[in-house]
Amino acid sequence: MCVDLFVHGPLTDADKRLEVFGRPVPYMAPDTASGYRDNSIEGVEYPLLARDTEMVHGGRVVIHVDELRLLEEYGLTSHAPREIILMSGKEAWAMLRK
Repeated sequence: MCVDLFVHGPLTDADKRLEVFGRPVPYMAPDTASGYRDNSIEGVEYPLLARDTEMVHGGRVVIHVDELRLLEEYGLTSHAPREIILMSGKEAWAMLRK
């Protein structure tokens, strides 16, 4: 099963997505996460989100649901993959602060 993943920061770059997922992941569509802020941690390649009143601009890519585990392999106990609703009205997965 395929799912949408909200990406921002480094993962808007095709080469970075290739490095993280081990395969080409085409960029799907620009989108915005409203009600969130960037919560990236130094040294962690994947950009993270936290609930807030801000907006984060990025986009949606399509991945296989099993590829969500690749994001969890960073061993972050403070963040987990969660579904969010984007400004477009589409649902997408994102790494959110617990």
